[in-house]
Amino acid sequence: MARSQLALFLILLAVPAVGQRPAAPVEVRAPDGRTVILKPDGTWEYKTEAPAPAPKTATPINPVTPETLPPNFTGDDVTTLVHQLVDLRKRLVKSEFETSAAYEARVAEEKKKPVVGNRTVQETFYLVASGVKAEYNADTQVMSFSLPVEMNLMAEMGRGRNTPEDKKRSTDLSRVTLYRVSLGGYSDPRVFFDDTTGLPLTGDRYEQRFSAKINLDVEGAKRLKTNTKALLIVRFEEPYAIERHYSNDEFQTSLIDVQFFDPQSGKVLAKLGSAALPNSAQTAPQKKNRHLEKAQELYNARRDDEALAELRQLLIDEPTNADAFLLTGRIHVQRNDQEAAIAALKTALFWDSKLIDAHILLGRIFLARGDLAQAKKYAGSALALDPNNAEAQSLQRQILR
Repeated sequence: MARSQLALFLILLAVPAVGQRPAAPVEVRAPDGRTVILKPDGTWEYKTEAPAPAPKTATPINPVTPETLPPNFTGDDVTTLVHQLVDLRKRLVKSEFETSAAYEARVAEEKKKPVVGNRTVQETFYLVASGVKAEYNADTQVMSFSLPVEMNLMAEMGRGRNTPEDKKRSTDLSRVTLYRVSLGGYSDPRVFFDDTTGLPLTGDRYEQRFSAKINLDVEGAKRLKTNTKALLIVRFEEPYAIERHYSNDEFQTSLIDVQFFDPQSGKVLAKLGSAALPNSAQTAPQKKNRHLEKAQELYNARRDDEALAELRQLLIDEPTNADAFLLTGRIHVQRNDQEAAIAALKTALFWDSKLIDAHILLGRIFLARGDLAQAKKYAGSALALDPNNAEAQSLQRQILR
């Protein structure tokens, strides 16, 4: 009972943090199976006809079973993607005979059309990179994986002069986008992105890499030394793609996650984030709530007030949406409002205790406050969910220093 009361208190604390109270009583289902009524005045009560469940014995959180991709997974076909995205880019050009209102309406419809299978350009895609470097330490039986990330000097210089090129009109993304990753050899496409979205980078400024370490026996290390690949989970952004007939094709993306995997078995060896995996390259991931997608875009653009407005609307319709509370927490972290961030992130975990990013963010907040006990608690719960999560491992190392 005490835990449920505390968790519900956090809900009520977090809702004002996003500026929202229901205009009418809202019934929600708590994790213990009981129905809770959230009242307009900010109070709450259990629904009287719902019988109180018998107390349950607390069980420890078990590590998440490693996720797997289909064997011989190759991701989305990059040649098809380039052609489809270049075609979409051409269709999004405004005609001189088209009013702005008509153009915006047409663009909205164009973006709803499938690009690959039944996925639109606004959904998630999976790109496989073969340029993974692997090093093994036989004494410790630890295998290190890394995927090189290049910093684009021209783009950085342009931003330093406050004279960046118009990205939507660009014919060379290395002049307008900060980072790039090659999907393979000299002629393979390159993936461009401006933000690592919290995924950790190691190395010097112009020789950076995504990296991870795992425990592995000698025989396994020998097999994976030259066979490991990286999966880049992305969403495309305008100008989407540039087809370069005498050089590398280019994708403009928002990076969601990077995962190292064994292509033979499909086993995911290490994840830098917490994105879900596809069943196959042709399987469309479940669509996100449009308010949540819009809020994420606004958050990425640092338009916090507008992002919070989208989240308020979402929480009217879905008051138990853990992802909405997680993003609310991220926004308050960005605004340096730690109390509001803690309330929102704890509420996210109340509705979804396996939301690893919320555990990690709470750990970082408490570490910054000097509360090592709480920081250690959340780092431990994150590692219990995914022992190979690089952000959780980094947080743990910072706590133990």
